[in-house]
Amino acid sequence: MFLPGSERWVLQSTLQGGKQRPRVRTYSIRRFRPEVSEFDIEI
Repeated sequence: MFLPGSERWVLQSTLQGGKQRPRVRTYSIRRFRPEVSEFDIEI
């Protein structure tokens, strides 16, 4: 797996066939609690 160097990865990913296309997920940190080293994420 590689990290994309530009926004072109979206186009390249979209043009790949369904079984070859990697899954892309977006995560957002909703709450961070540094005192207990925990955070909540939204998927």
